[in-house]
Formats: sequence, C-alpha cells, structure tokens
Amino acid sequence: MTSPRNIPTKLFALTSAALAMPGITQAAVPPENPQFGLRYSMYSEDALPAANTLGSSEVDRYDIGVLHLKGIIPYSEKVSFAVDMDYESMSGASPWYLVKDPSSTDAKVIMTGASIDDSRLDMRAAGSYYLPDARLDVNAGFSTEDDYQSFFGGMGTALEFYQQQLVVDMSMSFSADRLEPTPTDRSLPGTDAIRTTDERKGSYGIYVGFTQVVNRLMTFQSGVNMLLKTGYLSDPYKLVQVTAPQLIDDELIDVANTINENRPGDRSSVVWVNRARAYFESYAAALHLDYRYYTDNWELNSHTIDASWHQEFDDNWTLTPGIRLYQQTEASFYAPYYLEPRDDEFYSSDYRLSDFTATSYYFDLRKKLGDVDLIFAYEDYNSKGDSPALTNFMLMTVGFDYRF
Repeated sequence: MTSPRNIPTKLFALTSAALAMPGITQAAVPPENPQFGLRYSMYSEDALPAANTLGSSEVDRYDIGVLHLKGIIPYSEKVSFAVDMDYESMSGASPWYLVKDPSSTDAKVIMTGASIDDSRLDMRAAGSYYLPDARLDVNAGFSTEDDYQSFFGGMGTALEFYQQQLVVDMSMSFSADRLEPTPTDRSLPGTDAIRTTDERKGSYGIYVGFTQVVNRLMTFQSGVNMLLKTGYLSDPYKLVQVTAPQLIDDELIDVANTINENRPGDRSSVVWVNRARAYFESYAAALHLDYRYYTDNWELNSHTIDASWHQEFDDNWTLTPGIRLYQQTEASFYAPYYLEPRDDEFYSSDYRLSDFTATSYYFDLRKKLGDVDLIFAYEDYNSKGDSPALTNFMLMTVGFDYRF
C-alpha cells in the first residue's frame, strides 16, 4: 500500500511556510545574479496513542524526507528562468478508517500498518519576461510516484502603477492528474470495499491580488484565489464504517459494514489571503502578519493567522520566531462513522475533513557567509479535535542559498 494522496502536497506547503522569508518584491525588476538553493527536510508524525486505536496499542505514523533544489538563472536584462525539484521518500503507517468502539460511542482508529514505502519526484520550471512596468510569467511541471502522476502549469502577470507603489497580480493555473492505486496483499474489510485501479482528476485556478506600499516601512498585500477541482476526489486508500439494515434470516438487522470512502466529484473553493509587513528601523527587525480565509462547497471553512518577527543581528544573522493558528469546520458529509446510510451516498472519515484546531510554533535561523546563506528551520505542530486520527508532527530543515 502506498501513501495517501495529500501527504506530499501538505508537506511541501508546510516546508515552504517554515522556510519562506516572505517579502514583497517589485514586479519589473529581474534578478541580477544566478542563485542556487538546497534544502533537506525531515518530517515526523507523533505515534498514534494506544487509547485512540481499536487494538489499544501505540502505532508509529509517517516519516518523510524531502530533498529540495532550486535555481534562478538571469538570461538577459528582460528574461529569467527558475527551476525547482523535490524528491521525497516516505515510510510508515496512515489512518485507514474509523470504527465505533463496541463498548462506547467513541471512534477508534484502524491503521494501515507499516506498509507505506514510497517516493515522489516533483519538478517545476518557470520563465519570466520583464517590461518597464510589468512582468509576464509562465510555468509548468510534473509530479510522479508509483501510483500517481500529475502535470500542471500556469501563466500570469504583475503590473506596476504609481511609481511602483501599487502592484496588481493576475494568474491562471491548471493540473491534470492520474491515479493508479496499487493493490494490497491485505484483505479489504467489508463486502463493498473494492479498491479502484485507474482514475482521473483535474483542477483550474484563477488568482487576482494587489500589493500596496503604504509608506517606506510598511506594505500590505491582498488577493483572492478561486479553484475548481473535478473528477475522482476521494482517497482510494480510505474506508468508512456504515451501519445499514440487512435482511438476515427474514429479519432486518443493523449491520456495520466497511465500504470505500466516497467524496463529491467537484470541489470549488475560494481563498482570501492578506499579508502585512512592517519594518522597525530602531530594532533592525520586521513584523509579518498574515491572515487566510478558506471556504468551499463542501461547507468546509477555515481561518489561519500567522505572526512572525524577523530579527537581524550584526548584518550576518537573522532569527525568525513565529506562531501559526489554524481552525476549520468539518465537511458536510464527514463523520467518524455512520449509524445509517446517507441519501447522497457521500462518506469520509478522513481527519483532514474534520472539525479541528491546530497551533504551530516555528523558528528560522540564517547565517550569512559571503555569498552563502546557511539555513536551519524547525516547526512543532499540534492539533486538537473530535477525530482520534488527528496528527501532531515535527518538521526540521537544513540547507543553504548561494548567490553567484
């Protein structure tokens, strides 16, 4: 059994959030020199407590290693290119489905066992063309692993107004994905649980935003991203427990059966992102405040608040401590288990669709040595909610950036 689909994407997003030194750059200014960066990240989930499992035994979860390479190449005064590559290796166990505890109404986790051993290669290339007051961008890439292939791309523009005091960004993106879930040597429980073997899905996105220079020490950015996903949006490795009446010996009896997860075939979402940056000259430091609101037609809503302090020391050291707060509501069809069939036949017990809150504490430490920046980052993530499958994890990254 290979990995559930969202883990690599999730890790990439978390890695980016932990490492990024968010800033707002001018749209029409190309990079002056080539740059090269390397990161290695270690992601480790806490073991699932024994009290949360049906077998009352502690179970290890995911460990993931990520090697990230990035290069920026100025080609001329008007053209630059960028290349990114990620190689991930994954191992461990993942929540398979939830069941009702026979002795109570609590939900207990059934894990896959230590059967996940997979790797993923993700490559992306981008090009930018610079005009006096604008920038045109195009990008494309692919991601591949044993059971999943994805091709994606996009294009966009950034326009400057009022002597670079206002920058307007617009972009479009797409992806085309193919899932070929691998067979398992473990029997799937339940008479109706049959793993799919070949599915497709796609996504289309539009982003519109702006960056405003408030004064020489403060900037503000706001944007809206609209995304539509269609096709097979379920996790082929997830199951659910559904209780339904069955005729046994001429008598209707409620029977708990295990079937495949089934999510709607379309998901439209809107994300509103706001970022404020304030620089304090007397402290040689900057305050970064971010707020993100997410909503979709699955009735899942979330709020994210991120605050960090970027402190410089002696022009060679930068320390960035931060905190991230997250809260989301559950999807309309989510439940830990189902005591009766749903009329729409949509089912998911995936903890990522449940109601929960999460808190991340992180820091980023950088040391400048000539043309090289050494980087060390760490994040500790903890979540709370009704699902017993919720995860806590540690993410640690080391790397460097080199400017030619």
